[in-house]
Amino acid sequence: MPKSTEISQQRRQYLRQQKVRRVSIFSTQIAVLLIFFGLWEVAANLDWIDAFITSQPSRMWKTVLNMHSTGELYLHVWTTVWETIVGFTTGTIGGLAIAI
Repeated sequence: MPKSTEISQQRRQYLRQQKVRRVSIFSTQIAVLLIFFGLWEVAANLDWIDAFITSQPSRMWKTVLNMHSTGELYLHVWTTVWETIVGFTTGTIGGLAIAI
């Protein structure tokens, strides 16, 4: 007896609801992120927060683009990754030495 590849109407409705739910959650997350960065930018422009300490999203974006165009960004990323690996390895070896 061949199996039917059709799905029930209830299953189809459930899958549709799940898709709508995922899209709704994702849209809400994007909206919250945009509102956060927007408020941050406005607060820095109106001097509600000290832009010297917290900077501004627009300034950080310009810096990232500038560092990308000069290739400097990748040097900094590599240095950070290398220091993370060395720190993790050193900590692991030190922890094992103390534990033994």
